[in-house]
Amino acid sequence: MAEHAKSEFAAKVLAAAEACEVEIRAVPTPELQPNIDKIWVRGMDGEERSKLSGVVSDRATGKMRPDGNERFVVRVACNETGELLFTDGDVPAIRKWPAPLIQRIWEAAAPICGLASRQLEDDVKN
Repeated sequence: MAEHAKSEFAAKVLAAAEACEVEIRAVPTPELQPNIDKIWVRGMDGEERSKLSGVVSDRATGKMRPDGNERFVVRVACNETGELLFTDGDVPAIRKWPAPLIQRIWEAAAPICGLASRQLEDDVKN
């Protein structure tokens, strides 16, 4: 009987989790004003999070790619409805953004992506 109750509970958890939506947060962009006063960032689901270190790190060396922060921006920067704004083809342009803007995006997105501050760099090092 305990096994049956566990299965029912597991099914409820799975159903509830399936209905979850990733969080979206606004990030102020004073560097882009007066044209753009904010962009949004979105969290990641488990599948996206699992792929992240492979995207921002060099698979051969295991070290953070020089454009790892910008690749993270590509995966989290979105509009107010959560649609991603950029592709990997935009990374060279994002690398030219002011560093404080990239840092602010990182800091806003990290917690809703299941990352502690700068955890991704630590994950890549290990």
